[in-house]
Amino acid sequence: MKKLHYYICLVCCLSGGLLSCDDFLTESPADSIPDRDAFNTVEDFTNNLNGAYSTMGSADLLGRDLLCFGDLCADACQHNTASFNFQKLAVWSVNDTDDDLLAVWRCCYQVVDRTARIIASAETYSGVETPAFNVCLAQAHALRAWCTFYLANLYGLPYTYQPGAPGVVNVKTPVATTDRVQRATVAENYAFILEDIAAAHRCYEKEGTPNPGVYCFNRAAVSAFEARVKLFMGNYAEARTAAQTAIRQFGGSLVNTSAQYTAMWNTSAMSPEDIMRYQRSATQTHSYYFMWGPSGGAEFVHNVLAEIPEDDIRYDIYNRTQYGKFCGTELGNATLSIPLFRLPELYLIIAECDAAEGNYADAAGTLAIVSDARNSALSGQIAADASVMQQIRDERKWETLQEGHRFFDARRWKIKIDVYGGVYPGFDIARFCYPVPADEVNAGYGVVQTENWAAALPAVN
Repeated sequence: MKKLHYYICLVCCLSGGLLSCDDFLTESPADSIPDRDAFNTVEDFTNNLNGAYSTMGSADLLGRDLLCFGDLCADACQHNTASFNFQKLAVWSVNDTDDDLLAVWRCCYQVVDRTARIIASAETYSGVETPAFNVCLAQAHALRAWCTFYLANLYGLPYTYQPGAPGVVNVKTPVATTDRVQRATVAENYAFILEDIAAAHRCYEKEGTPNPGVYCFNRAAVSAFEARVKLFMGNYAEARTAAQTAIRQFGGSLVNTSAQYTAMWNTSAMSPEDIMRYQRSATQTHSYYFMWGPSGGAEFVHNVLAEIPEDDIRYDIYNRTQYGKFCGTELGNATLSIPLFRLPELYLIIAECDAAEGNYADAAGTLAIVSDARNSALSGQIAADASVMQQIRDERKWETLQEGHRFFDARRWKIKIDVYGGVYPGFDIARFCYPVPADEVNAGYGVVQTENWAAALPAVN
């Protein structure tokens, strides 16, 4: 596991000395502290937390690649010739030496390492447990869970398909350079994720712990994430409860005009639907890193846009702006607010849970909250029978377009989709997971490759 050690252990002891995360992560000193300074104050914890957030915004995660997996490797968006970024994976030319596969693995484990150090240091911290300390620890648990979730869903099979399949490495404590590790199962990854979510809840429940803003893993965002995780597990009762809790904690509302919906994406102001967003500043990275930016690389599949009627309030942002939801704000083309959790997803989770349990009337009623606010193709046409599940899936596709959900949804639903613009029709995507990067496997520290992963790749019929 040399490469995982390389990526997350540069901050560990080397030949009797200590090397800072800053050298590898290229964060400014304000975003992290060298390990040799340890965690002596609440500010030390906060600085490392800021470093973890900053790493999330790199091109390897929210700045490009993570959303590309969700969109360009599914059936609602596709790659074009405007950019070479992510091109091979988007056309399903997959191999274990791909740079983007390695980048996401590496960057996720950078965040995991930062947060694992915060969590481990909190256990031995001798200072006063202040509200600021608790809110930092809550976010560290949530961020580690979030990265583990996406690692497990990229490099492991869906929980709903084969929970006993190999997943990824659970990093409970920082990994030393001499440690050997091994992949956990997907089920063990999810158990680890839920442990972190529960720990985040406990931190927020401590007296006086403040609720951070929309750009942080706040209370409602932790509950929303819990709902997503349990939905991906097929644990419908608990997913519904978590979604309902998040709605109560958030207290927002759905917008219902085209102007309001468009403003959510092309202004820097937060909308009543925003539970958590990642604010990417104009100075953090260049606009061409992002696949929907001026140098492009991403475009909609035409027949998906054709499903959205002109009086749908989402129609304008998809059809009349150059880059859809990610066209920049009044602060500049490169200044984007990238959503992690939004209110409509919670309603769609509740509707899906009800439909999965056969409560079709309840599912139809909840689905209507979203479809009526959007004036969607389903408004007034929702069926209170088993067919409502397909309607929920359609509404979720339209609502979360460009937000990196479709690949993961199709896998957990175990549906067959047409990828690469229809070149590969009827792809049984639930059977597929990406290979662990060859650099990681070849290092020989315990991570083994997924057997016969290439056999599940799509093929021309």
